[in-house]
Amino acid sequence: MTHSGSRSVKFQAVTGTDSIVKHGVSQTISVRHHCITSMREYESKSLEELRLEDYAAKGTDSVKFQAATETHSMENNEAPQTSNTHQCPTSLTEYESKPLEELPPKDYSAKKDHTRSQGDVPVDCFLKSMDTILDVTKCEVCLEAARRDFSQCVNSHFICMVCKTSLSKSSCPTCLQPFSNNMPSVFVRQIIDALPQRCKHLHCTVYLQPDDDHETYCGWQTLNCRICNSHVYGKDLLTHVETEHKEFTIFGTDSTLIHKITNENEIWTLYSPTFVFEQFLWVDFINCPFTKIYSIMFSPIPNGNIPKETIYAKVQYSPVNSEDKTQFTTTLKLNLDPTCADQNKIYISRSMLPHFINDKKEIHTLITYAKN
Repeated sequence: MTHSGSRSVKFQAVTGTDSIVKHGVSQTISVRHHCITSMREYESKSLEELRLEDYAAKGTDSVKFQAATETHSMENNEAPQTSNTHQCPTSLTEYESKPLEELPPKDYSAKKDHTRSQGDVPVDCFLKSMDTILDVTKCEVCLEAARRDFSQCVNSHFICMVCKTSLSKSSCPTCLQPFSNNMPSVFVRQIIDALPQRCKHLHCTVYLQPDDDHETYCGWQTLNCRICNSHVYGKDLLTHVETEHKEFTIFGTDSTLIHKITNENEIWTLYSPTFVFEQFLWVDFINCPFTKIYSIMFSPIPNGNIPKETIYAKVQYSPVNSEDKTQFTTTLKLNLDPTCADQNKIYISRSMLPHFINDKKEIHTLITYAKN
């Protein structure tokens, strides 16, 4: 059975029982459900549906809200009487026949003291309080405000999670006590979230702005060198290749890459470092005989600069036989978000490759880059 709005059947609190454990003893108490959707007549509707149907319902300003109190005893005769304070306005006699949904917020919201605002707090007092909060919540490793991803020791000292990974011992560097396995309280989490937030990457000292993409393009991200597999910061990867892998050519905006195809029936990947328009890229040539696909993937490396221009890569293959008319040409708009490298792929059917492989088992790839 359905009703239009919450006026079809008068609200009546639904009563029931619940169990609690006090002093190690399970006890049963009586409860009242003051949500209208707990009534059988409205159990198939959401609060939003009922609110929409009788949005114009009026509350009452005749009674000022005051928390109601009651005293009751548990079923265990040995348990003392307890006094409960009900902060729900429907616990008042004047409102007990109404659900919360019928009472506009103005009927029961606590009156705030608007005689004093945050602007009345002296600046020196405010700054002193902020300094204290920042000192209390500082990371015990980097000695800066703790990042959103943080941990605490059993003595409640803060440690950024990224700083925690750099510790040689799994204990707090201040008190030498182990880290707590408990989740931080909601209050502590709210305090940390309210503080100015730093970039999550180790050694980066940038404070984030709302809707900031800095962390995505931060140059302090630790990456693997495709050539030697060593850990290198993104901002230093170009220098690393130039100094540690001099046998590799770093290609530019208009380059012909020559790769020797040793075995067409094996899976292999060839890496080509590329630097165009202040952006370092890994250009990966991937052979997969099982899918019969030869692909080229462009992987942008974060260097601390958020790209402001669009880069296009044009890939061309020409036949080795002058009488062969087979051509392959395509242009790809590169997504320079380092997390979206899979979107920067070009696929070539392996059935086309024999047209482009010369007698030396080499394939020539012409890649031209442009920006707008």
